[in-house]
Amino acid sequence: MNFWPKCGVALGPFYGRLAGIEVHVYIQLPTTDGTTRKAMKGLLLILLCAALPAFAADKKAVDVEASRPFAEQAEQVRVDLRSGDKYSEIGTEDRSRVLSALQRIETALQSRPAPGELTPESKMAVFNDQAMVNALLSKAGEESRMICQRVRAVGSNLSTTQCMTAAERRRLRESNKDELTRMQRQTVQRQPGT
Repeated sequence: MNFWPKCGVALGPFYGRLAGIEVHVYIQLPTTDGTTRKAMKGLLLILLCAALPAFAADKKAVDVEASRPFAEQAEQVRVDLRSGDKYSEIGTEDRSRVLSALQRIETALQSRPAPGELTPESKMAVFNDQAMVNALLSKAGEESRMICQRVRAVGSNLSTTQCMTAAERRRLRESNKDELTRMQRQTVQRQPGT
């Protein structure tokens, strides 16, 4: 385990990424009981916690330059699409676009497995297909995220759990808004004397 020099804070696997970042924070708190060191540790912990989501957001569904072979990645995407759990909200058109892009990438990488060996035209086509696949799968994954909430029925003290995907919640919200707008228009049209 790596230690940050002069702090004694164990950083573990993130030290490799943090080693290239120099953070200089100078705060001198007027204390007599040595709480300056505690304040600095607290500030360091807050900065590390704020930086960790940026490192975690780098994951892509398909990456032709990854150490894992592309065939494994493509098969995992196909399994996830078939199961319907991870990408339940992907449309049929987007699903077919993803599958055809995966097939084009596999065809291009069969002749030359390393992306650096591809011709410039095929390299551009592979990276464009990869970007499209990652964009479509990221969007579908976000919309397929389950959101559960506890709700009480009107006139009851019993609460129940309702779980919907983010896309279902958005569609329900939009349909309720459209229905409310339609009802308000009907009310305005029916008023006498207007």
